[in-house]
Amino acid sequence: MLWLELMGITVRFPDFSHWKSQVKCQMGCPVATDAGRYVQLIAENPVDAVRTGTLLAIEGTAAFGAASLALLRATRGPAGAGGLVALSVLFWIVVPAAIASRRLGNADL
Repeated sequence: MLWLELMGITVRFPDFSHWKSQVKCQMGCPVATDAGRYVQLIAENPVDAVRTGTLLAIEGTAAFGAASLALLRATRGPAGAGGLVALSVLFWIVVPAAIASRRLGNADL
């Protein structure tokens, strides 16, 4: 943290460690898992979404250790995690199919 005295007023410039300390769930996690980033990565990658959903269905909370607990906490339980995984896979199937259908409909064959 950088402190600066300007015209009798103390100004505090927070650094990265100060910002990290404000994320209570990550600082309280024993392995400092960034649950928000973990959920974002699952939603962005259909292969990871299927793998994550399968492992969570088979092994439950022991699948990824603290990371699976962070996922379940961030998605408010198994139903939310399953919904996120299903939504991600559905998105990655429906959107490319819709784009391909639209492009084929506009093409002169």
